[in-house]
Amino acid sequence: MRLGVVHTPLVRSLTGVVVLAALLASAPADASHEPKVTVVADDCDGGSSNATGYASNKRLVVTKSGRQLAIYDPHGSGMHLRWRDPGKGWKGTTRGAFSNGNIVMSDGPNDRPASIALTTASGRQRAWIVWAGYDFARPSAVMMRRLTGLNDYRGPHIGPQVILEPQGLGNVRADVAFERRASGPRGVVTWLRKTGETSHELVTGWLSDLSARPVIQNLTVHHTTTSAKPTATLVPTPSGVALVTQAGSLRMFTHGSTQGLGSWSGGTASADVASQAKPSAIVLSSGAVLAAVEGDIINHVVEVVRFNAAGTTAKFTLSTGYGYMDPSLAATGDGALLAMVSSSGDTLLTRRLRGSTWGNNVVELTNEDGGDYAWPNLSKKAGSHVRMLIDAGRCPTNNQHNAVISYSRSL
Repeated sequence: MRLGVVHTPLVRSLTGVVVLAALLASAPADASHEPKVTVVADDCDGGSSNATGYASNKRLVVTKSGRQLAIYDPHGSGMHLRWRDPGKGWKGTTRGAFSNGNIVMSDGPNDRPASIALTTASGRQRAWIVWAGYDFARPSAVMMRRLTGLNDYRGPHIGPQVILEPQGLGNVRADVAFERRASGPRGVVTWLRKTGETSHELVTGWLSDLSARPVIQNLTVHHTTTSAKPTATLVPTPSGVALVTQAGSLRMFTHGSTQGLGSWSGGTASADVASQAKPSAIVLSSGAVLAAVEGDIINHVVEVVRFNAAGTTAKFTLSTGYGYMDPSLAATGDGALLAMVSSSGDTLLTRRLRGSTWGNNVVELTNEDGGDYAWPNLSKKAGSHVRMLIDAGRCPTNNQHNAVISYSRSL
């Protein structure tokens, strides 16, 4: 069973060459470009039941040289880092703490939503991976590892594990982003922490520096609640960074790059969405922020909300109608791209925003290509290509294991 939603299981295997060939030969019904599908992890030796969840996390990034870095959750055993150069297959070779890209955990078995984010400082591009648990049944710390040498032919160098927030009563659904400043970038992390039997706090904290062993400083509590459901994501903006979160309703808080670390604004505008909503968000060229959520998890309705740059207005710009879930957003030169799956899991679709107008659904992958899709995770800047990591086919002998595939096509 996948976390947070119920999917109709479509039992199959991605380990066979015939199935992979069928994937590579398929084409979206409404797109003129042939897609490219590659297997990142096989179904029975691959990801967990929610390997690429949630939408609030960032699972795929692309370096300046075009190398893709993907992070996904194998069932209960840690995290797997995989990388791929243009035109090549996925590899797991790494340097530093692990040589095979399999990042072993120091705590017990758990599913770990994780995010990876890139930043450049002093001419060097590096990446940070941040993760925590997915619920409070298995308490987790907030942890981090830095990646360097991202484009090395031997694979990225994995740094030491850092505990940003101790386990305590538990921490869940962490995300990370980097705010751009004239003096250099600085990292910010968000998560939900448990503070009592029925009390929780949605918080942000700043990385003290860009070293391999930073600490969290200037912690800010944005929302206090009895609910364990609030989930947030972070978005770099031209003026700083935005925090988009389900906090009773969907809200956006903003931090300016010239403000003190504890000074956050906005949060006054709101949009009514499901309490379980896990937002995916991007910034538009105008400075406005788009957030996509499954606003109705009973009927599976995807909704997109537009916040102004200050977070003081919120307006629904899209409601799909029944039957869509697991939305993910990417920024394009002229707007945005929305990826989602049908509620049966048998179809992967996209819709494109140009200016203020949403286009029609484009079918990217169907049940004939494998099906059982969940949590498509778009690289946040589409550039010339659509790129996403997708939770795919379930292992026939273990319903806790799913394949992980990547999909790309010209935009």
